[in-house]
Amino acid sequence: MSTSEQDNNEPLPLHEKAWNQKQFFVAIISRYVDVLDEIGGMWPAFSVQEKTEDDDIHQQLDKINRHLSRLDWAVGLHPDEPWMMHVFPLPIRQFPSRSVPIVMWFFALLSTLYAAETWMSSGRPDDGWFHSNIVVDGFLGYALPVLGVILVASFVHKSIASYYGIRVPHLLPIFAFPATWWPFGLLGVVSIPRMDARFWPNRAALGWSAISVPLIMISTGMIFVLWGIHLSPSSMELVSSPLRIELPLFAQYFGLGLLGERAMLLGTVFVHPLTYAGCTLVFFGWVSLIPIPTFPGGRL
Repeated sequence: MSTSEQDNNEPLPLHEKAWNQKQFFVAIISRYVDVLDEIGGMWPAFSVQEKTEDDDIHQQLDKINRHLSRLDWAVGLHPDEPWMMHVFPLPIRQFPSRSVPIVMWFFALLSTLYAAETWMSSGRPDDGWFHSNIVVDGFLGYALPVLGVILVASFVHKSIASYYGIRVPHLLPIFAFPATWWPFGLLGVVSIPRMDARFWPNRAALGWSAISVPLIMISTGMIFVLWGIHLSPSSMELVSSPLRIELPLFAQYFGLGLLGERAMLLGTVFVHPLTYAGCTLVFFGWVSLIPIPTFPGGRL
């Protein structure tokens, strides 16, 4: 490069002092929007506006988050004007090790099998409901339908989250030893880490991912309840008092209309395992809508 060319080049501006954290974020955010004011708080927050009338604030937000995601930071946008962006660190290392889901699902299988054997011991057909062996019978009639539906709901839950670009773990069934007052063999279905602790692009993504699990459990549970009532025998030898159940309200309405009063009465006395499985799914589906942090209801 000649001496004349060196003289014509403008020098690069240098800051006398290194940026602090807020100045660093302002420099990045101001590439996409105009930063109007700084707002105090635990994490940096700024009042912003679009650079031009043609700019869409949500599109600019996506660009900012794509930039900051490489630094494990993200920006949230408050929904009302004037727009306010707050910066927060992305959660990292939240997911449990791979062995945790395997252990939880294994013990959930054992607890649901034990629950099925417990209430099947009061009486079942001579050849069993599905198999003469009570363990296989409990697996096919109760453990497999319950855990299978939860697993399907977990995959749907992950697929919806993946569609919105969010990585979430599988659902974890919490095992519990059955008792007279709690015959399910499960204590609940949770997600670890909490889904509301993850960064979601919008509330719709979080809501659809959350509601998918109870919807699948409740709807499939209703089908199992009615199917089990239809398959219930008109008589069966009992060795002890069977476990009586109170059918869900919607199942009672549909069952009375589709199957009749006699079938509904027999279905609650000589209870088919699928009816138990359906009631369990419906119960935990409604329970999951309770606004508890690790439940889907905690995200709605």
